[in-house]
Amino acid sequence: MFAQVLKRGVSHGHRALLTEGVGRNAVGYSPLLISKMLYHPQINRFKRSANPENEGIRSLVPETGVIQLIDINRKFQPNVSLVDVLKNLKEGEKLVVANKGKQPLDEEGNPAGDPAVTCKIIRSEVRQKPKKAARQAANVQELENAEPEASQANESAPPLELLDKESIRKENKRRAELNAQKKAEARAKRKAGKELNKKSGPAKVKSVSLSWTIGPHDLHSQKKSSIESWLSKGHTVQIVLGRDTWKNRNMNSPLELEKKNVLIKACRELCEEAGGIEQGMEGDISTSIILTFAPSSN
Repeated sequence: MFAQVLKRGVSHGHRALLTEGVGRNAVGYSPLLISKMLYHPQINRFKRSANPENEGIRSLVPETGVIQLIDINRKFQPNVSLVDVLKNLKEGEKLVVANKGKQPLDEEGNPAGDPAVTCKIIRSEVRQKPKKAARQAANVQELENAEPEASQANESAPPLELLDKESIRKENKRRAELNAQKKAEARAKRKAGKELNKKSGPAKVKSVSLSWTIGPHDLHSQKKSSIESWLSKGHTVQIVLGRDTWKNRNMNSPLELEKKNVLIKACRELCEEAGGIEQGMEGDISTSIILTFAPSSN
């Protein structure tokens, strides 16, 4: 009876000892001795990781054989003892056959040559941490408690009104018109503020320096736009003619004086066309003069 119980997973020496003891004198073995033999690590080496995969490996590889191992980190380890691998399996891990073959044996039945069986260690189950499992359980419980309240709230809520496409189109149009109106009002406020700043700002004196040698064409093309802009903004404009006196020391002949008078007349006409009113002339025509023009609004 004991021989049949201990047939699988018991080494040859222990099997022979137990078989002999049971056949000759079963009374000679106490229950304590039998229990120690049953749970001896060497006798029970295959019971620690007993599963169908391990039984399949034992049919391919002898108990004392070696295998080619692919560990849990996917690293290849050649010629590893099968017994050591099964002993070192952790909880949640199992050994499976990756490449089925037969272990080469010598004439006496002992393993010989390179092993032909490749096995790998895999995780049979994913264990969750206690805190994470408790948190997930609490979330599930919270969802279960919230479902009746949500259903009651949905039942007590009034039914939603269905809107047709025409009403939605009218509402979108109304919102677009309202946004356009707000943008126009903001634009008008900004423009009014700019105009107010122009009118209420302090009047400044703008100065334009001209040489006695400038011609009428250059006067209109280079200075007319600036003078018109300043006068329209309410600034006083001063036109300085002949500021560089050292350049004009030899320009006092009758012909040069006539040219100077023509330039002064052109400056007056340009400022009057731009809306300016002459306030007076200072200086000497032989050296330099200053023409002052104020805006017509003043």
